[in-house]
Amino acid sequence: EDKAEGEGGKAAGAKKASGKKRKRVPHGKIGFESLAKIVGQRWKELPPEELDVYKKRAEEDMKRYRKEMEAYVQKQREGLEQSREHLEKLVDEETKKRYFGDASGGV
Repeated sequence: EDKAEGEGGKAAGAKKASGKKRKRVPHGKIGFESLAKIVGQRWKELPPEELDVYKKRAEEDMKRYRKEMEAYVQKQREGLEQSREHLEKLVDEETKKRYFGDASGGV
């Protein structure tokens, strides 16, 4: 059985018919809360020079993320502009005047 699936073949975290999330059957090793406490404690105990290594990685990754996000947003804008231009070509001038009035500024 797939690890992402719970009982009855439903995906873990799936909702019941009532709309509430089903609780996962614990695997008996460690709970999320305990794990989070251990990880948090280990972060607090890291020596400053080792912590700096991770901060530097996070800083570099944030730069990469921003660069990729900027490219993504630009691509989305270009796609929207192309869609708008395509739709404008489909609508004739008479229809534009009927629904949007005279676009020359004479109201």
